[in-house]
Amino acid sequence: MAVRLLGGLQIQGPSGALYLESAKTGALLAYLALAPGEHVRGKLQRLLWPDLPDVRAARNLRHALWDLRRTFAAAGASVVQASRSRVTFAASDHVVVDALELLAAREALRTAAAPGRDGFRIVTPLWRGELLDGTLIGDVPEFEEWLQIERERLRAAAVEVLRALVAQHRQAGELEVALVRARELVALDPWREEAHRAVMEILASAGDLPAALAQFEQCRRILAAELQTSPATQTSRLAASLRGAAGAGQPPGAALVRHNLPAQITPFYGRESEIATLEQLLDTPDCRLICLLGPGGIGKTRLAIQVGLRRVAVAGAGGGRYDGVWFVAPQDEDRGGGLHEAVAKALFAGTQAASGELDPEQRLVDFLRPQKTLLILDGFEHSLSQTGVLAELLAAAPLLSMLVTSRVRLPLEGAWTIEISGLGVPPPGRRGVQRSPACQLFLESARRVRASFSPTPRDLSDIAKLCHAVEGFPLAIELAAGWIGSLSPHQIVDEIRRHPGFLGESGSELRAVFESSWSRLDATDHAVLAVLSVFVGGFSREAAEVVAGASPASLRRLVDSSFVRFEATGRYSIHEVLRCFAGEELERAPAEHQRARRAHAEFFARRLRGSRGTWGRDGGCRLLDEVAAELSNLQAAWQWALTAGQPEVIANYLDCVVLYAQARGWLHGAETLITQAIDAFHRQRPELAADLLVARGTLRIRMGRYERAREDLESVLQSEDPGGEKHSLAMAQLGACAYYQGRYDEARARLDEAIARVGTSSAGAMCRVLRGRVAMEKGQHADAEALFEAARTMAREVGDSANERTATNQLGMAAYFRGDLGRAEGLFGEVLASARVAGDVGLVEEAATGLGIVREAQGAFAAARAHYEEALALCRESGNRRGEAYVLTVIGETFRVTGELVPARQLYADALVIAREIGADHLVGLLLGNLAYTHAAAGLLDEAEATLREVLQHYERGGSVATALPALISAAEVLHRRGASTRALELLGLARAHPANRKDHTVEIERVLAVITPTVSHDALTRHLDRGMQRALDTEIQKLLEPGALGGRRKDL
Repeated sequence: MAVRLLGGLQIQGPSGALYLESAKTGALLAYLALAPGEHVRGKLQRLLWPDLPDVRAARNLRHALWDLRRTFAAAGASVVQASRSRVTFAASDHVVVDALELLAAREALRTAAAPGRDGFRIVTPLWRGELLDGTLIGDVPEFEEWLQIERERLRAAAVEVLRALVAQHRQAGELEVALVRARELVALDPWREEAHRAVMEILASAGDLPAALAQFEQCRRILAAELQTSPATQTSRLAASLRGAAGAGQPPGAALVRHNLPAQITPFYGRESEIATLEQLLDTPDCRLICLLGPGGIGKTRLAIQVGLRRVAVAGAGGGRYDGVWFVAPQDEDRGGGLHEAVAKALFAGTQAASGELDPEQRLVDFLRPQKTLLILDGFEHSLSQTGVLAELLAAAPLLSMLVTSRVRLPLEGAWTIEISGLGVPPPGRRGVQRSPACQLFLESARRVRASFSPTPRDLSDIAKLCHAVEGFPLAIELAAGWIGSLSPHQIVDEIRRHPGFLGESGSELRAVFESSWSRLDATDHAVLAVLSVFVGGFSREAAEVVAGASPASLRRLVDSSFVRFEATGRYSIHEVLRCFAGEELERAPAEHQRARRAHAEFFARRLRGSRGTWGRDGGCRLLDEVAAELSNLQAAWQWALTAGQPEVIANYLDCVVLYAQARGWLHGAETLITQAIDAFHRQRPELAADLLVARGTLRIRMGRYERAREDLESVLQSEDPGGEKHSLAMAQLGACAYYQGRYDEARARLDEAIARVGTSSAGAMCRVLRGRVAMEKGQHADAEALFEAARTMAREVGDSANERTATNQLGMAAYFRGDLGRAEGLFGEVLASARVAGDVGLVEEAATGLGIVREAQGAFAAARAHYEEALALCRESGNRRGEAYVLTVIGETFRVTGELVPARQLYADALVIAREIGADHLVGLLLGNLAYTHAAAGLLDEAEATLREVLQHYERGGSVATALPALISAAEVLHRRGASTRALELLGLARAHPANRKDHTVEIERVLAVITPTVSHDALTRHLDRGMQRALDTEIQKLLEPGALGGRRKDL
């Protein structure tokens, strides 16, 4: 949505104009937007209501803030954040404020970026008038003074940006846009002669000399009427030059370039890197023949014309000599006449050869020989038989350069080739959608169909998906936008998803482009390209050879014909639009279609079987990288196996899919595939169904969907032989599930049973790691460390580096809990480095979190948060909700221990929501313990009491002692603050002496002791701490849960 502050306040939402209740609310909006940072409420009250009592001014401010929230919420947006004391401007991503865009463009200019091109939206017109023009808000002198200063600042910014835009568009050859901006500059500052001269020069370059002279007359009249002066010498000389040129019937100045470039009626978007490359090549003397190679509809012609216009503009501005830039339209070889005639028609249009003059070919050569000329030859795939003519002309005219567009590579030595792909598509997420060239093209095309089209945030998201789906293919984007009169962007995307050929229906321009190119292939390449269409996301040369029988020569021909792209990675790909068309050709032969799909699926099954043995060893990263590169192909093969009833394909792919999902965080995608396979084969192949259920249960544990995981795994126990491998794996994963839910006794029993069955294996190592984590939660730290060491040793024995890293990471945690920060840091760092090399995202999350915990213990909170933020981003990207909740918890810790209790409580609350949603009872207990710490430290004793009671009740139901000790420590702080210091010291003595006490608990014990110590004698302190060491944990927890146990009177110590 748009907020216009320049020229008067206007707010435009997706459904039309929005209105604020009062002018002062608009003034508040402008002030907050243009004066960044936090503003004290009292200051805002004095600014806008200086004559009112504080109570009434505060009420008016509250109402104005309510009005802003209400108005923008109606359009699904927000612009302010307010606390009890402060107010901040914080607009939603899709709220565009014209004044802020203007200032951002000026900042981009000052940092050498390109306004309007490097991420800034430049509205037209840029300057609509003064800030809040016409807004009357009464006698508010301080605000009026601010307003006057801001108006001057914004006017100066507009002048600065417009001057830059005029220069930028002139240099780019965009004369029409440059003229619009120059006239804006004249309107903004009519006394600036520089602006008048820019208008005159642009009009002269466009050949409109009368209009250029009329602009001079307007300049002369304004200066005479307003300033009683005449134009400067530079302006008068330019006018004289224009009059002389007009009288001679020639363009003014020798620098102006003759050309026949077709006028463009739509804006040009993107292609900055391609233009930069082309201009560099055109400025290189040895580079005289350049071919823009790409499929039809990719934008080759428009790019070539744009480069030509830039050449004209640069030469016209004195930036280099060009005698002519000539455009030659595509030629049909069947019509005769030849390339010489086509070029001659372009150069000599409107003239006739004199009687007795040389033959046309010689006339053309004589004309070109002495001139520095750029020929743009469009659609040369229609004229390949005349490639020799290009060589002849280049040899005869040494100053001639050629820019050729073609769907087929030029078979000519010395030709430079630039492969043209789609327009730039938006990055992931909603930010920057309207700034990507592909989306800009869609929006401009859509508005030609429906001028009132104003995209909502959801529309923008769908437009981004559409642009990604067609890979920025300009013709496809324009055709999609053509449906905006009858379909929403979401509906267009759905149509493309359900029917990929939707944009290329019979008779459409896109279909015609494809069929024209397809007709130029021979039968062999027809067959190869059709089979290659089964590949999704690209393919290797080996895959093309095995599946499609593609020889190196055939691949080269398809690359040279713009059907196949050779990527920098060494892989090949087919543009998605062309792949859909080729796929339709393959489907015309059903038997061949099924053969191709089977060959595709079997090829990747063989590849995965060959790579599977490298997992867990040094080659594990190679396996993950290969799966990542072929993930789209694997999904396509999986879907074919489901529809064709091929369970063996699923069985061959399953292990690698699960390994990749766990290591690289592709949890939701893998779960979806496995669920589809279970639905398809649970009756037909019960053994495969059991494997699929174990796999899905494993992934669901990682995702925090514990109850659903238990359902999957319990069903395997019920259907499988108790002595079988699947039964043992299901038992081990049920132990993991019980651990993550905080059911430690159950976890221990299941894991012990699994350990007894699986022997020395990767599964055995995994079970020992989990069994060690259970022991740690029970406070059995020595047992835990022994289990981790055993797991690491077993993983090494079986060559399983993944489980070796996992066990090492847990040894790091054990070292941290016993206070050995140096060893912990070394182990976590070792795992982090190894996991990065292996591409194991899951362990990168855990090791980064571990390093963060160590840094926090060392007091390096900024470094700790940096590690935590990396882990949090990975958790969110992979869908690891338990990991996300845990990392939010430890980030909250960094705020709590530094006394920033408000952000700490918010982070704990966010984590608690996730933990409760996924049923992670242990994590819930941990969070409640941290909240109890926070409430007690803040003096919120009732809240602390309620929270720690919940933790203690959870412990009595079988919870972890690791969560009970924080509750005990919080209870001590509450009791001390309520005057029962004796009881508080005894609880701290109990916690300090308990076998489950560890580094993080000790820190909190010492913090609370530091609060109590100044209030008691040394003897009393020692006596009551020692007495607490004799207490039993379960007994004291039962006492604390009795009514009134946490409220008492201070005893005399």
